[in-house]
Amino acid sequence: MQRENHLFIDVAQLGNLTYGVQKKHCNTPRETEFSRKKLGFYCIISEHDLRRKEIVMSSYETVAKTSDIREGRGKAFTVNGKRIAVFNVDNENFYALDNTCAHARGPLGRGRVRNGAVVCPVHSYAYDITNGRCYTDERLRVRCYEVIVEDDEIKVKC
Repeated sequence: MQRENHLFIDVAQLGNLTYGVQKKHCNTPRETEFSRKKLGFYCIISEHDLRRKEIVMSSYETVAKTSDIREGRGKAFTVNGKRIAVFNVDNENFYALDNTCAHARGPLGRGRVRNGAVVCPVHSYAYDITNGRCYTDERLRVRCYEVIVEDDEIKVKC
């Protein structure tokens, strides 16, 4: 059985791993658990994940200016390899969802925002703009992403 080493990196430094600080190597699950409890504010990232660049923490990426998306509309962007639709609800509130409709894979970024929901242009399936839940079919959901607006720039965390 192959053991997997784990690196402990200060959470504050995870945004940019070039500044990450290796705290400890662990070879057994018991060491990993002990260190996690003892250090508390550190998180575990396996060397395998570091090689594949699948870090749990992510940063905000600038996708557009607030003036690029008309009120009540959305626009699709590729962020870190993911197609994300950003929506302008009222020129002050912006939300981001997966661009692909869970029903028939329609482009949600081309849909309109009505009463707090984005309506897919293909079959009119409606999704809650704040949490991605589908109103038309409660079994469906699309992923939502955190959005911040800084100095007229829309930034998405993914």
